[in-house]
Amino acid sequence: MTSYYDTASAALNKWINKEWMKGMKSTGKVNELKLVKVNALPEYLYIQTNCAGDLGLKIEELNWSF
Repeated sequence: MTSYYDTASAALNKWINKEWMKGMKSTGKVNELKLVKVNALPEYLYIQTNCAGDLGLKIEELNWSF
């Protein structure tokens, strides 16, 4: 499970730290990842987790015209 934790944590941190659109960026870090449930299904392994950490959102400018 260590490799799953490392992979999931890295993927979450990458997903959190990005620019969502011009002028809107998020930053943060996952500090804790807890395994909640594991189900072995015929086609795949279902893994449910909860995470805790820090998340910040910086909005410098947004264009609200559609």
